[in-house]
Amino acid sequence: MGFKDWAPWVGIAVSLIWNLINSRRSSLQWRAGHALAEFKTLKTPVDQSLNKLRASKKQVTALELSADGQPAIDERVKALNQQISAEFNELTVFLEALDTSHHSSRCDWVQSAEINFDSFVGTYDRLYAPKAPRERLRIVSESAAKLQTLIDAVHTGLEGELKSKMK
Repeated sequence: MGFKDWAPWVGIAVSLIWNLINSRRSSLQWRAGHALAEFKTLKTPVDQSLNKLRASKKQVTALELSADGQPAIDERVKALNQQISAEFNELTVFLEALDTSHHSSRCDWVQSAEINFDSFVGTYDRLYAPKAPRERLRIVSESAAKLQTLIDAVHTGLEGELKSKMK
């Protein structure tokens, strides 16, 4: 049997192997692309909730500039507390979707966010007691920093997971 006899069969075998490899690679790429697209659909509402919390953080920071008396400040603190709590509850709904999704590699999104939120609330609630202006400024600044920590932790986690899915 000469080269002319088995060369076509080798060519066919190489072609089949090459097609099998390409088929497998295409399938893996499709799955990765699908997982990325699904993760992005879960990430978008979380990003929107984080933007609301960022705006609320600006309002918390604005309390530093307030020259109002204690009753007016108490009303603003209470209203902001209710607003931020509602925004955080909305955020946890979206984070729960990430926790239960097969497209997210983590399952502790809500738990880690709640830890940071509890830290924020513990600090923010100290604004309800009458304070000297200097003490109030310190607590407002500390509260804003803790709210930023919550936002950054969720955002960094999302971005890290998104980058890992893009590889």
